Amino acid sequence: MKKHILFLALLVAMLSNGFANNSKVLILKIMDNIDPRMWHYVDLGFKKAEADSISTVILHMDTYGGAVADAENIVKRIQRFNGTTIVYIDSKAASAGSFISVACDSIFMSKDATIGASTVVDQNGTVLPEKIQSHMRSRFKAVAESHGGDTLVVDGDTLFKYHRDPGIAQGFVGFGLQTDSAKVFSFSAGEAIQKGFCEGIVSDIDGLVGRLGFSENDVVEYELDPENSVIAFFINPVVKSILIMMILGGVYMEMKTPGFGIPISVALLGVVGYFVPDYLHGLLEAWELLIFIIGLILIAVEIFVIPGFGFVGITGIVFMMTGFMFSMIGNVGFDFRPVSKGALQSAFGVISVSIFAGSIFLVLLGMILIKSNRFKSFTVQGSIDKNAAGIDKADKYSLDGKEGEAVTDLRPSGRIRIGDELYDAITQGGFISKGESIRVLERKGISLLVKKNS
Repeated sequence: MKKHILFLALLVAMLSNGFANNSKVLILKIMDNIDPRMWHYVDLGFKKAEADSISTVILHMDTYGGAVADAENIVKRIQRFNGTTIVYIDSKAASAGSFISVACDSIFMSKDATIGASTVVDQNGTVLPEKIQSHMRSRFKAVAESHGGDTLVVDGDTLFKYHRDPGIAQGFVGFGLQTDSAKVFSFSAGEAIQKGFCEGIVSDIDGLVGRLGFSENDVVEYELDPENSVIAFFINPVVKSILIMMILGGVYMEMKTPGFGIPISVALLGVVGYFVPDYLHGLLEAWELLIFIIGLILIAVEIFVIPGFGFVGITGIVFMMTGFMFSMIGNVGFDFRPVSKGALQSAFGVISVSIFAGSIFLVLLGMILIKSNRFKSFTVQGSIDKNAAGIDKADKYSLDGKEGEAVTDLRPSGRIRIGDELYDAITQGGFISKGESIRVLERKGISLLVKKNS
């Protein structure tokens, strides 16, 4: 008997908790550009709603749009949610913002808000080819049709009326090669009401919450926790560009001055910052990361094991660049059909610019460090007695222009011989193999700055 009472009490508690959570409404703020950070935030927000059995989610929107790929991810996430989705357009839902709005069950707007103007453009604002526009129109239409509709009988004719007009939805992108191709829909709140594309006008988000029958105590505003805030920081497109510069510039400089250590350390920090957050959030395929890591290993072998630069290093660069490009494009697994030629060109351009910018940064950093008193702690591999080494304090520049031979590899530091004397030396840049001829440029502390004698 006690077991039955305990079971009933537990059942009542579970049902009460479920009803309490269903009486809640979760608010997600889409008040910035649509990019990986926004997709990360929205995805986690819907996961919270599902975990807490919250059946109503409001997207509080004010955006000019953003990346189509991230908007597509958000739309699919909305469609997977079993509860009710409502968008409140505070000021504007342009471009990708209107695409997300069309996916929601209901659209509410402030009296000054607008929706539409979703022509697909590149990062420079240039309108993309008709092929891309046509694909986007079909996506708007399909998402609008997914809301279903009602079968009506008018004057004996059976008609089907969609809840969300597909013709208007695709009109947000424009009508392409049709006669009214120049027309792209963009509605004010009043026009959206007239076209049946908006369920109502309310003054603010609090007014919408009240209109839906919720109280202030029912509202849950979703915010990222510290861990996911860090992930969001690293998937910021600006931060990722800096990380790419660190990786490619660091690897390039390490190949130019092997053994220095600082460039490769910078590159490894960039790898962690670039790939780990994407992998944790599911934005990166494991095989893409594996290709990149294989490339890094091959380059490391070339730098630290095999003198000079040859097949192994070139293969490593190819693997690394391939892994980078795959991580930057919107393929799904091994399916590259959704990837456009423009996306590949954009990825290659970002990599090329990052190599150039990162290399300049590290060259400037190297020039500063080589003049620093602390630089010798990274480069000098043991000290020598000045008199034994033949460096005369009274005539410290007497070795300038002298020729000699490297008695160790210089990566960039090592030992050289001039005549019968041995000296600590550091290269001006690049790798000098044991036995190669060198020329002294000047003295740096207790070492000599040298270059390969051509």
